[in-house]
Amino acid sequence: MIPSPGNMEYIHRLLNCAYAEYDVSDYVSSFMAQRGTDLAEIISDTNIFGCNADGVDTDSIFSLICTHNEAFSSPPGQLYEGFATIHVMGHVLFRLTADNALESPFDEIVAILQKRFEVNHRLFTNYDGTIRKSGDDYTDLRVYALCAIVFMKLFTLSHNFSYLNTAIKLNDLVLKSGWPIECRDLPFVGAAVILEQKIIRGEYEKFNC
Repeated sequence: MIPSPGNMEYIHRLLNCAYAEYDVSDYVSSFMAQRGTDLAEIISDTNIFGCNADGVDTDSIFSLICTHNEAFSSPPGQLYEGFATIHVMGHVLFRLTADNALESPFDEIVAILQKRFEVNHRLFTNYDGTIRKSGDDYTDLRVYALCAIVFMKLFTLSHNFSYLNTAIKLNDLVLKSGWPIECRDLPFVGAAVILEQKIIRGEYEKFNC
């Protein structure tokens, strides 16, 4: 159960930064309820990657994603030749989950992609060696959901709210874009939204104990 809003101005500010049109002026719980409704229109239950995500903690969900996507453990090839966003961000999640830290050049790539998304509201499927778009495909929802998951992992490690803010915006786009959603996208979308709810609920509980 989500506690009644108390001294939670920073959470209100955080949620007001999301550009989906949710009324969060009174209760953050209304945001959570709307998220649940939006997610239910896409997936039928919270069974993601073979596990009921409602019944496990955030760390377990991050680990579960990596376990069920073994390719994430393999470092990308020569990044100066370009890269697939899903592969690089998957490896970033694997490294963060295994080591709780990022090394160069992955930290720089994450920072640049975050800035690009904040400015353009797009993430491309592929980038060249200078982290410029390679091709014109920017509607892969799996990319956006995975990036949201990465930024939420970064938030849990750093408590830097800019990461959670970006993750919320990414989830807004995933749920509201109207872009085609494929079966391969569903576990990532479910994980991204469920993680968001668990993290925000946790922030509530910290300040309403």
